[in-house]
Amino acid sequence: MIPTVASPTSLDVYRDGGSLSVSFRDSNDTEHTLFFPVRLSVGAPRRFERVGYFPPKLERFIRTPRISHITGLESVDTTKETDSVSWEEAKQILSQLSPLISQLQTQYAYVFPEMLEVAANNGALPPNA
Repeated sequence: MIPTVASPTSLDVYRDGGSLSVSFRDSNDTEHTLFFPVRLSVGAPRRFERVGYFPPKLERFIRTPRISHITGLESVDTTKETDSVSWEEAKQILSQLSPLISQLQTQYAYVFPEMLEVAANNGALPPNA
């Protein structure tokens, strides 16, 4: 099920060769990350080339309050659930984020348009990449 986007929280490009992600909170204040894992190919010796993206993943971070039986102190445990999503579902999430993304202040602002293009190409690299 596609979450209802309330607000974007971050954009990132990973040091694994170029995986992309956008994180956001849904209408229930649950944190999610839409993740496009990079697909690499081995080129020249010790050189990897980005050739596209594997199908997207949607990570959901579930926060559960916890009280220590020993100290009585309250804390929050977080568990991560990861689901595979289709490129069509990724496009729906990105579409919800589009009018909200300008409120996000980040040095990775270029990641969102790249994610839109990758999703539009169903994981293939844009022609100019």
